[in-house]
Amino acid sequence: MFSRDLSESAQGVKINTFSKYDLHDLVQLEYTPYPFSTNISVNTVACIIKLERDAYQIMDQNGSVRTIFPRQISMKLEHKKSIATDRDGFELRIGDKVKEIEGELRTGAILHIHHSIAFLHNPEISENQGVFVARTMNLATVAAKQTSRAPVADLSKMNPAMQRRAPGSAGSMPPPQMRSGGRDRVIGQTVIVRQGPYKGLLGIVKDSSDTTARVELHSNLKTISIEKSKLSIKTHVPNLLTF
Repeated sequence: MFSRDLSESAQGVKINTFSKYDLHDLVQLEYTPYPFSTNISVNTVACIIKLERDAYQIMDQNGSVRTIFPRQISMKLEHKKSIATDRDGFELRIGDKVKEIEGELRTGAILHIHHSIAFLHNPEISENQGVFVARTMNLATVAAKQTSRAPVADLSKMNPAMQRRAPGSAGSMPPPQMRSGGRDRVIGQTVIVRQGPYKGLLGIVKDSSDTTARVELHSNLKTISIEKSKLSIKTHVPNLLTF
């Protein structure tokens, strides 16, 4: 190859061989309390979008772009197995190609999933090196992978006690005061939160009563108590779609 066959990269990325962080790494930013804080909270995460000689250009979960120094990074985050759901309840995983339903209607591949936020990349977008941020509930899958098109089932329909309490249903009777005994079949099921502050997150049912369930969320291993009516069971079926 001759020098005349080379051209300068449009992204202008400078490789720092001494850096322990790479392009597109997801990092936790170091929290600096007031008055030295620069809008960095204790939970601020960001994706590195450009490597400079002694600094990094990053985009945080709010879409803000700025340049920081290595000492402002607390640690690198690994979320390769993170799972979320799109607006239609289908699974989203790292590497999936998705599109925005509202707003700028951009498409891109998922780099990272952090709670209900996705960092995406599209090399055809010149702004911010092709990286952008979107809420998972504003995304739809373009090319499904394996179980990403699996439908969801209403968890309330899996509990006979809740069916008996449904208004107008046959054999309607007052709600039971105690469990009748035996293992609730929803325990161990993977579920999706359909309502509330944890909407869109996946988890596994660890325990349940007639009306509530204790769910361990996949995203942060936090266990919450939530009404069963706000959950849907994730049913895994073979993907018969071809692209």
